[in-house]
Amino acid sequence: MTDGTHQEVKFYGWINVVFLFLLYAIVMGFVFYGFTVIFPAMLKAQGWGRGEASLGHTIRGLVVGFMAPLAAVSIGKLGAKKTLGMGLLAGALALTLLGTVTSKLWHWTLIWGFMMPAAFSLGGLLPIQTTVNFWFNTKRAMATGIVMTSAAIAGTVAAPFYTFIMAKTGGWQVGWLVGAGLCAVGFILTFFIKNTPQSIGQFPDGIDPDAAPKTGVKAKAKGVYQTKTPWTLKEALRTRVVWLQMVCMIGQVWALYIVTVHGVLHLIDKQLNPMQAASVLSTLILCSGIARFPMGVLADRIEPRIITVFALLGMGIALLGIWQAPQNVTFLMAIAGVYGFSFGATVIMFPMLTANYFGPAAFAPINGFITPILILVAAPVPVVAGMIFDHYKSYDLAFIPIIIFVFIAAVCAWFLYPPQKKAIAS
Repeated sequence: MTDGTHQEVKFYGWINVVFLFLLYAIVMGFVFYGFTVIFPAMLKAQGWGRGEASLGHTIRGLVVGFMAPLAAVSIGKLGAKKTLGMGLLAGALALTLLGTVTSKLWHWTLIWGFMMPAAFSLGGLLPIQTTVNFWFNTKRAMATGIVMTSAAIAGTVAAPFYTFIMAKTGGWQVGWLVGAGLCAVGFILTFFIKNTPQSIGQFPDGIDPDAAPKTGVKAKAKGVYQTKTPWTLKEALRTRVVWLQMVCMIGQVWALYIVTVHGVLHLIDKQLNPMQAASVLSTLILCSGIARFPMGVLADRIEPRIITVFALLGMGIALLGIWQAPQNVTFLMAIAGVYGFSFGATVIMFPMLTANYFGPAAFAPINGFITPILILVAAPVPVVAGMIFDHYKSYDLAFIPIIIFVFIAAVCAWFLYPPQKKAIAS
């Protein structure tokens, strides 16, 4: 594209990627992953039981799931930019309350369970991924990989950073207040987001479809399916792909919840000190981040279905090691690295499967439908795992079924073949 002086207009998609990178780093890196070390410190200081305190996290997960359709509607009506802004403001308010007025268990449950979901739903994954999908076609997975890397990079810093701050200040409240400040910064950043390339006279990937044949731009790599026709939510739900992918995502989220909510506590129970446990978690998060960009590049060349199979297998094997947690920090960091890399790959593959198979316009409606079901099934994991530990003084009965299900999810991933409209039209 050129202006009146024949100067090239800079493609805004990559500028969008920078701001989306920063927003995802704040919401998922410093807030969600930061929770993993602030939560245990808060429990210890307040003397709350793990099961009863985990109820707030379970409620948060459920409300996030049920807010997904609202987020999808907001994206459709207001655009991702305004949706993200509302989410970041909600997060700043909720985290400020956590760091100032929270002194009783019901305070924590109310704020984290019913207020924070707005930040994660409206200010998180769905509007961010939807924006990327509208701006990119041929480099969709790579752009998604770049954005998704941010959470892991920030999360790697967040765990030891919050541990250090809380040790120096003597209070867990400071962690929440730091998160509130970052959400306020994120709100300002949303002003620079552009919802779609069409809104500013540009095209996906910066390629004018009428001029593309003259530029010699290569099409999507062979072997990577990408639908040529738009799908509706109703049409997508009549395929087996959506339901098989839901099984795969349940395995992924169950494994994520057991590690992020109870992982540090589990490792401390296995005789690691708090900093060692935080370091293991940081390694997991770091490797998750390291995986996302190269896996995004790979997913533009190799069918994401195949990558998903191996990623889920890697998660299952690594989760076995985390569960057993021998008193060998080097081994635990290595196995956490395998888990993190595998999880990072799934973070890219699931949205790519949806966008490639059904198109960017259907992405938000499909996820708005899937997420409440997914969260309804997955959200009880934190509180159930906490109750299991409170009763048996062990997480064994929490880890075992989750590990088995992750391997089942890997099998289901093999059958995530591209759907065909002709097959469901009859």
